[in-house]
Amino acid sequence: MEALNKHGIGTFDVVVVNLYPFYDKVTSIGGIEFEDGIENIDIGGPAMIRAAAKNNKDVLVVVDPNDYPLLVEFLKGGGDDQHFRRRLAWKAFQHVASYDSAVAEWLWKQTSGISKSSADYDKFPPSLTVPLECISSLRYGENPHQKAAFYVDKRLAEVNAGGIATSIQHHGKDWELGSVTLFMDLIYSGAVSQGGDYAMCWTPSSRKVLEVKSFYNLLLLIHEKVFPWKSVWKPTVPSKVSFFLWTAALGRVLTTDNLWKQVDGG
Repeated sequence: MEALNKHGIGTFDVVVVNLYPFYDKVTSIGGIEFEDGIENIDIGGPAMIRAAAKNNKDVLVVVDPNDYPLLVEFLKGGGDDQHFRRRLAWKAFQHVASYDSAVAEWLWKQTSGISKSSADYDKFPPSLTVPLECISSLRYGENPHQKAAFYVDKRLAEVNAGGIATSIQHHGKDWELGSVTLFMDLIYSGAVSQGGDYAMCWTPSSRKVLEVKSFYNLLLLIHEKVFPWKSVWKPTVPSKVSFFLWTAALGRVLTTDNLWKQVDGG
C-alpha cells in the first residue's frame, strides 16, 4: 500500500475478465494451425484472475457474465459478504483450471507424431485434468441423507462428441442414483459383436441389426409391457426412453460404447 500511495496508483475493487475463446477456436470446423492456436492462448487474463481471486478479501473477481446481476446486487448491499467473495474466488480458480486443461489437452495432441524415435508421443498423457460440470443432483433412494451429483464434460457435447451422459435431459425431481446406474447397465449389457468385415451385430435383435424395438425391449426387461410400435413417438413413451429412441432411429448410435463412454471425435 505504501508503494501504491507513493506512486499515486489506486487500488482495484472489482476485476472482470473474459478470456480468449481458446477452446472454441481450436475445435472450430476445419481445425486451426498450430501458430494460430498458440496465439489464442490467453496469458494476461488468467494472471489477473488468479491475483484478484487470491486477494478476494479486498477484490471481487468475476469471470462469468451470468454473475453480473449478482455482482450489482452485492455492491448495492454494501459489499461486505465474505462468503460471496470467496464463492467468486472459487469460481475464478475453477474457470482458469478448466481453461488451462483445454490448452494442455490441445498441446498434447499436437505432439503426436513429432518424434518418431520416442514412443511417449503415442501413449496416453501421463496426467490428465478433466473439467466436469454438475448438471443434476441425485437421490440415494432409501438413504435420502446421502447426497450425490451427476457430472459431465459439456465440452464434448458442444462438438457432438458426447455420449449418453451429455444427451440426457430431465425435468422435475432429481434422478435416483440407482435408476441411473441401472439404465446404464441395461444398455451396456447389450454388447455389439463383430458381424463380418464391415458389419456389426446388435445381439438383442433377432435379426442382429440395429432397430428401435430391440432397444425398447431391452429397457423393459424388468416390466411386462408391450412395445407400442407405431405409437412409439406418442407422449405415452417414458421420458427417459424417448430421447434414446430418437437417437437410435436417426442412426446416431454406432456402438454401445458411445452410450456408456464420452469419446473424442464422435
